[in-house]
Amino acid sequence: MSLSRRALLGASGLAALPGLPSPWAVSPAQAQAAERVIRYGISMADIPQTTGQPDRGAGAYQFTGYTLYDPLIAWEMDVADRPGKLVPGLATSWEADPADRKKWTLKLREGVTFHDGSAFDADAVVWNFEKVLNPQAPHFDNRQAAQVRPRLPSVAAWRKLDAMTVEVTTKAVDSIFPYQLLWFLISSPAQYEKLGRSWERFADQPSGTGPFRLAKLVPRASAELVRNPAYWNPARVPKAERIILVCAPEAVTRSNALLTGQVDFIETPAPDMVPVSANPAPGSSRTSRRMSGTTTSACWKARPGATSGCARRPTSRSTGTAWWR
Repeated sequence: MSLSRRALLGASGLAALPGLPSPWAVSPAQAQAAERVIRYGISMADIPQTTGQPDRGAGAYQFTGYTLYDPLIAWEMDVADRPGKLVPGLATSWEADPADRKKWTLKLREGVTFHDGSAFDADAVVWNFEKVLNPQAPHFDNRQAAQVRPRLPSVAAWRKLDAMTVEVTTKAVDSIFPYQLLWFLISSPAQYEKLGRSWERFADQPSGTGPFRLAKLVPRASAELVRNPAYWNPARVPKAERIILVCAPEAVTRSNALLTGQVDFIETPAPDMVPVSANPAPGSSRTSRRMSGTTTSACWKARPGATSGCARRPTSRSTGTAWWR
């Protein structure tokens, strides 16, 4: 009798996963006992940068970008039947000056606070532009600048007009400038000052305005995010109370962890593991779990209670929907 590689992996369990970081050891019962937890196996070897501008590519924004922070202008993330569109984020409106189309006026959202309790305002926006676009600024961070500066090619200048209004000047007339601001995330000047003007300390104790706060960071292993109860946007308040991100760069490791119930969600499963729910290994008890996603999406999640088949449902990577909801 011979077994396929897929069958062997699907039935191998924990024995085939030596050296896994501790978050993988959280059982489904433990994860759901006191709070609603999502255990997410990600394909990266390290947790993306947490200071405000994630590194490790655009995909990292779903992990430590749009979870911890907000942009001035955002994508519509609650639709699945059509492409999303630009929607207000920390800016409630944006408009080019009819007399000079290179000048954009952004009205900022009132009443928003950072995780540390400080107020979001025009000074914070100017400070963040300086942080990544002005090498002479005392708080300039080259690591963050390297990530977002190429995504803000049109920005020439910025200034505060009043407490809740900023003006951004582009290098030329640019009708797609608002799309560039999707990548520009706002972190807290007050937290930076509180932590002794150290971006290294800020990485461990970041402060944004996003729907989650960082509770724990273990470099090259895991990050725990907890729900922000004071989040300003009711439509995006997470239903999950906690997210545990676990670095698992090996596709087989991620897939096996999903099938054995060590995580609830993974991205980029091993190609030969995708049909395992429709063709369970002989004698396997894994038939009560299945993976769902889309053929174009890289994110897959386990769905308890399924008896057969492989349900396919759009996830955040293909539709823009916030996966933590």
